[in-house]
Amino acid sequence: MLNFILLPYFLSLTQWHPYMAYLPFAPGAHLVRLGLTGGEFDREIFLLALLQGLLLFGAGLWAMAYMYRLVRRRGILGRF
Repeated sequence: MLNFILLPYFLSLTQWHPYMAYLPFAPGAHLVRLGLTGGEFDREIFLLALLQGLLLFGAGLWAMAYMYRLVRRRGILGRF
C-alpha cells in the first residue's frame, strides 16, 4: 500500500531527485541506474545503500522475532 501512496512521488523524479536519498531503496536504485548507464561509482551512495539495507534487515529480523515470541507466549495461532 505504501508503494501506491508514494507512486506520484516516484513519477516526478526530476523535481524530487535531491530528496530521494531518504527513501529506503532509492540509493540502491540510483546505483543500479549508474551501473546501467555507465556512470561513475559513487562510494557515498554505496555506503548509504549498505547502511539502509542492514538497518532494514535488522528491523525485519526484530519484527519477526517479536511476533514469534508473541505467538508462542499467547498461543495466538493455536498449535501451528
